[in-house]
Amino acid sequence: MKILKTGLLCLLLSLCAARASAQVIGASRHGTLKKPELFHDLPRRMDINAQSLAPLFRKEIGEDVTMPLASGFTLAGVVVSKSSTAEMQYKTVVIRSTNRPGATLTITGVRSKDGSIQYSGRMLSLKHSDAYEMKNEGGQLALEKKDLADLISE
Repeated sequence: MKILKTGLLCLLLSLCAARASAQVIGASRHGTLKKPELFHDLPRRMDINAQSLAPLFRKEIGEDVTMPLASGFTLAGVVVSKSSTAEMQYKTVVIRSTNRPGATLTITGVRSKDGSIQYSGRMLSLKHSDAYEMKNEGGQLALEKKDLADLISE
């Protein structure tokens, strides 16, 4: 009788373990909940003229911006945020795009001791699957297309 009870208990535990699950795995970035692309009509890489970025840091909050950011792409938007350090070593400007609804361009300029400025930034929308990241390769600035999931964790 003792062996029968032990066998039934093992069978019951096996059934419970087979039906139990520890976690539900959400949809991956390649899964069924794929967001639409915002920059589908733009190339994977766009070169930027670094001198064209300097005027963006002089804009005031609420001011409209229209400028050719790269060949074949004109940025139109509104400055929504600005910040800088007291020594003006770091400056950041955030522009909400009006020609790419939902997209926000964030650019930071860092002044080095020799007076040169290094730029970094991203243009993305949390409602879309693609984004651009600013890269500096050998002194040439460029926007490179990335998957949003590679840049941020939602």
